[in-house]
Amino acid sequence: MTDFSPLIADLHRFCGPGAVLTDDESRAFFSQDVYRIGLKPLAVVRPGSVLALTQVVAAAIAKGVAVFPRGGCISYTDAYLPTTESALVLDLRGLNRILTTNAQDM
Repeated sequence: MTDFSPLIADLHRFCGPGAVLTDDESRAFFSQDVYRIGLKPLAVVRPGSVLALTQVVAAAIAKGVAVFPRGGCISYTDAYLPTTESALVLDLRGLNRILTTNAQDM
């Protein structure tokens, strides 16, 4: 079994206190939508910046951990339900500002 504690420590470092949820209740809540329940992820991560988000994704990829982004609350689509326990759910509600727009890139 893989030890993911170094990854979890990195996530805390990237995102700060309170932004990495590893308790059973949070992991269970973020692994469900209206009709279905996915597998519980290793953690729920709430990055507060684009830099933190890129660090989290890079660290997860390096450890072979799947990433399931979640932009809002409950969904009907199963789109963000973890399909493996070696996963992170990214709660992206903290990334709620438009910093720039680029019409050329659409």
